[in-house]
Amino acid sequence: MQPRLQVETCPGKTLQVGKTRLIPFAQSYRLTIRGFPGGLVWNRPVSVLTVYPDGSEVVTPIPDATRRIQIMIWTFGLIGVFVFGLSNRNLKTK
Repeated sequence: MQPRLQVETCPGKTLQVGKTRLIPFAQSYRLTIRGFPGGLVWNRPVSVLTVYPDGSEVVTPIPDATRRIQIMIWTFGLIGVFVFGLSNRNLKTK
């Protein structure tokens, strides 16, 4: 039973703003484990493609602020566990 991870980047519905077209892109992560029903799905916006009337295109990335906050929380948590472990070790030797 090996987990299976799929990562896809898909365009969304094109929006017309005046003569400019906006195309959002989203990335989805799907984790399925064989032998178990269901799975986990995580979607997030990745970028917006702007197509101007003269044909030029600009890709604007969308930063993932939630992921950055999660990484900070995990980092501070691990540092806290490490510091707590060291302080307990020092208390036991005294």
